Amino acid sequence: SYVIGAIKRKVVEVTETCEIALEMDSNPVVQLHVRQFLHLLLDIGFYFFTLHPTVASSLRLSHSMVLTAQYLIDRDVDGFELIKEKCIRWTAMLANAPTFATLNDRRSIVPIELLNIVVSMKEFSIDEQVGLNFLNDVQSNENESQYFQIVVKLFIYGKQTGYSKQRDEVFERAKLLLLSAKSISRSSELIHLLLDLLSCPFIARSKREKLLKSVWPNLKLSHNEIGSINNSLAKKLVEEMEEQHWFVRWDGIDLLNMIEKKELSVVYS
Repeated sequence: SYVIGAIKRKVVEVTETCEIALEMDSNPVVQLHVRQFLHLLLDIGFYFFTLHPTVASSLRLSHSMVLTAQYLIDRDVDGFELIKEKCIRWTAMLANAPTFATLNDRRSIVPIELLNIVVSMKEFSIDEQVGLNFLNDVQSNENESQYFQIVVKLFIYGKQTGYSKQRDEVFERAKLLLLSAKSISRSSELIHLLLDLLSCPFIARSKREKLLKSVWPNLKLSHNEIGSINNSLAKKLVEEMEEQHWFVRWDGIDLLNMIEKKELSVVYS
């Protein structure tokens, strides 16, 4: 964690000061040097993270990835594409590393350390086919989909047309999870999942309305006073939920700002 923290600080320092260096007439530094240095830092960061992943170090590595992507995307397009490809490869290797294989075998464990890295890959705007292969490599046991896995995948797929099939598959697994529950209102995870799915703009509104009507009898078991539901009420409720940011903000995300807030939290220090 200390090494990865030092790498993050160096990435911050380089991206904040290299513009001044590049403008100096007597300075031998060129944009290629910056690209190579950021590539080296991330390579080392992934290596040490693979040896001993922690939530804190995953946030620091994610910070470095997002900052690198934001710096390169407008200044060095070739460098951006190169490091994007490397990060995809490193993350896929990370997902298959023995450290995470052990976590995946323990099905009660959600690999937050890995999911933080996966979410950060969104900053690299991975193209559709590469993205599909990448997500297939890093996904955990599909039969054990839980709240975090479902939300992370939907967040990464976003509104991109090439992911419509994958979005539907994730949604159907989440729906099955909700409909098979004996009592949704007694599980905070299921309530979180239901509210986030109903407000998710990446899922067709008609599907969310059908989901709400399907789970309504389950909700009514614990809260009989909510009465019955029809198509009109389902549509109205889903429209209202779209205007709310429940537990996940689906769009308008400043990923770097969010990571920085997490890093300042005592829970993740």
